[in-house]
Amino acid sequence: MRSCPSTTPPPPSSSTSRSTASPCTRTRTTSTCPWPCSSTLFNDIALNYVLYNGEKVFRPALDFDGLSSLPAGYYESEPMRALLTGEAEREEDVIRESYAELCFILDYCFGHPGVALLDEAIAEKGLDQALKDLEGGQQLLDLLLSPDMVQYLIGMCRLFGEQLDDGHSAFTGINDLFNKPVYPEILAPILTGAYDALVTSSNNYRMMQFQAIRSTRDPIWGPDAYRECGSTAILRIDSFMPDAAGWEAYYAGTGEIPRDALGITWTGLKKASENPDIKNVLFDLSANMGGSGDQLMAILDLAVGDGVFRGYNTLTGQREHTVIRTDKNLDGVIDDKDQAVRYDFNYAVLTTRASFSCGNLFPVLMQQNGAVLIGEPSGGGSCCVQTATLTGGAVFMMSSYIWSLRTEAGDASLEDGCQTDLPIPRTEPATPNHTNPKLTAGDYTAYFDGEALDRMINEWFEQAEVPAA
Repeated sequence: MRSCPSTTPPPPSSSTSRSTASPCTRTRTTSTCPWPCSSTLFNDIALNYVLYNGEKVFRPALDFDGLSSLPAGYYESEPMRALLTGEAEREEDVIRESYAELCFILDYCFGHPGVALLDEAIAEKGLDQALKDLEGGQQLLDLLLSPDMVQYLIGMCRLFGEQLDDGHSAFTGINDLFNKPVYPEILAPILTGAYDALVTSSNNYRMMQFQAIRSTRDPIWGPDAYRECGSTAILRIDSFMPDAAGWEAYYAGTGEIPRDALGITWTGLKKASENPDIKNVLFDLSANMGGSGDQLMAILDLAVGDGVFRGYNTLTGQREHTVIRTDKNLDGVIDDKDQAVRYDFNYAVLTTRASFSCGNLFPVLMQQNGAVLIGEPSGGGSCCVQTATLTGGAVFMMSSYIWSLRTEAGDASLEDGCQTDLPIPRTEPATPNHTNPKLTAGDYTAYFDGEALDRMINEWFEQAEVPAA
């Protein structure tokens, strides 16, 4: 077992008296709340966790839309305002404890999906040694151990925005302030500049891909979420974000079926079943940036009857699963009648490198249920995002933390992207716009040839029906 890191933080100013305790020793002269650390250890896929801002305990609402935003009032305590202004100096015991907790979480709780730059090194030798062996890692380590609040925050931004960036990981203790400023009047100006200069998120490039693909697809296929081509019905799913208010209105009898992913799928499968010429259903996830796992599982249950969400506990080494039952007939009751709802189609999923998070997980699960995947490998991510907190108030979210999504056999991560059965070449740009080929946008015109897709799907399933010689 790895021991706690013994790195000593940079010396404090001569005017401040500090202890020299080891990272494993707590010598705090002020009271601390054990709940954030406890909630970190007992985290779950439902995002149940608590925060402590030095004065109050917060239990954030389970709001998927606000996953990366901290609760209103969190920054109103004196310790948390210091996180924004960067004016406070961190106490040595806080420095040591926060860093030891960070090492513990990444060394023992992280599911190591194999996507981020530093992931493999952390899995092999732990965060502390991985940073020491990393080119330029000592500078990053010095930032994480700095008494200066601004330097510490820059270090956390760099760690999660550069070395642990997989599209989900983020230092939300500062990240949400730039995306949706809460207290701009007290945000340290140096942090804004440092954040922009040091953190280049892969999500920015995924958004560029998303926009490039839509600008190619929309003039060819038009704006409709449902279309038919030959024997194939095409359902366009650009997001798995749920329209909660819309579904509440529908079940209350005051609204129509929402046009979110589940609504599009429910109405689309019903419409396809009414046309005897339709044999196939193709889910177009070519520009899908992810969303809610709840929507994904409801659609999976509706289409192929698979209501099992499989995972792997990185702390215990146990395979776990959650059985999900949904209101497939939309009568407001989950009962045996829902199990009678089945749509017997050949299923296919169209993916690109912009298919991320749930846009990656859905095709993997559909492939396990017999669907054919067409296009190119998806952009990764599996929508298994959880939140952790450190004693000093830092909050971050990361993928594959404690609860990791694995293949059906349970031996491989789902984070790095699905593998397509029927590849479609794309035209690469003369000048790549990113050093990572996965994040370079290209010409996807060939992906939206409806007749060719219909033919590919039919040939695939006709071949599957031919008995082996």
